[in-house]
Amino acid sequence: MKRQGDRRQRAWPYACRRGFTRRNAAPLRVHVENNPTTAAVYHVTPALFRKMVRKIPGMAAKIAVSFGNDPAKLDAALKKTEVLLTGGFDASDLAARAPELKWIQSTSAGVEKLAPYIPSGVVLTNASGVHMPKGGEYAMTALLMLNHRVPHFVTAQRAARWDQAFATPIAGKTVLILGVGAIGSAAARLAKRFGMRVVGISRSGKPNKLSSASAARRSAIRSSIGCTAQRT
Repeated sequence: MKRQGDRRQRAWPYACRRGFTRRNAAPLRVHVENNPTTAAVYHVTPALFRKMVRKIPGMAAKIAVSFGNDPAKLDAALKKTEVLLTGGFDASDLAARAPELKWIQSTSAGVEKLAPYIPSGVVLTNASGVHMPKGGEYAMTALLMLNHRVPHFVTAQRAARWDQAFATPIAGKTVLILGVGAIGSAAARLAKRFGMRVVGISRSGKPNKLSSASAARRSAIRSSIGCTAQRT
């Protein structure tokens, strides 16, 4: 399943360069299906969609867009949909339900549950990397809070207790990042700006330009951060 999902995601750059082969010059039928169980902030609204389309000259005249957020009404829209933008839906028997479908763009990074149901010839792409700036800032916020012992002060405040604690600047300290993908790399980039030593851990163990060191094995991780193996 993982290989299938990875293969379809890698098809994205190729699909963008080549474009889809169509039999006529009619507008491309695009359907946006929002997940009604998620918060509104995650929905692609008509106003937001139109705003993004206006940034591409001539695009508005080349597409016909519909919107939905009711799973019971989705099949009616899928019958003529060529491009589906979605945050998640029931993809079972998709070939029969969406015979014209050529491309599914997920608004989520994870598509593991969706990938097994994608028919042959349909491109599946995800939103991996879209949260890089926010994810990196969140990670750096956590690092600064931990370094300056903010949890300690919050706990003392709740207990109405005066309990002093001191910390040194974060520069020169080491941070271990498990997974140096899009968000991990964003966190590493900010950590380096604060003068930290970054150790990036990945499954491949390949060097990362943002890391001072990289490792794939448990023994290498321990040596990278100066830990001694212990049994519990």
